[in-house]
Amino acid sequence: MLILILDDMKVRHDSFDRTYADHEIIHAYSYSDCIKALNGDRKFDLVHLDHDLDEFSDRPEYYQDGWGRKRFYNGMHVVSHISEMDITKYPDEVIVHSINSSAAPDMVRGLKRIGIFAVWIPFGNLEIDIDRDGNDRYDF
Repeated sequence: MLILILDDMKVRHDSFDRTYADHEIIHAYSYSDCIKALNGDRKFDLVHLDHDLDEFSDRPEYYQDGWGRKRFYNGMHVVSHISEMDITKYPDEVIVHSINSSAAPDMVRGLKRIGIFAVWIPFGNLEIDIDRDGNDRYDF
């Protein structure tokens, strides 16, 4: 299984490495890293998305809104990007692991709206067992 992880915290990436030890993982620590991976030649079986990407980054990425205020790119921007991708490149599944209870449900709704299987499971609440046939089972 090819998995993309977006999070600005290395400790979470380390945890996902242990969880998905037998799978190929692409790590993205920023919005632009994630977009670059999504725009690459490969289609992801599973994508994990965080929302808040500026808290633990040594290089937070931002833009200026219409009023000139600094705004940080976040996981919802990635959802927007996915919605504009060719449907053949959509990831098969997305787990929003953000603990941001305001934004995470919106991310899931945005993904479901375009037909992607998506769930919100806050980081630390997810157990994944890969059975012998390679099928995933999410335990909440």
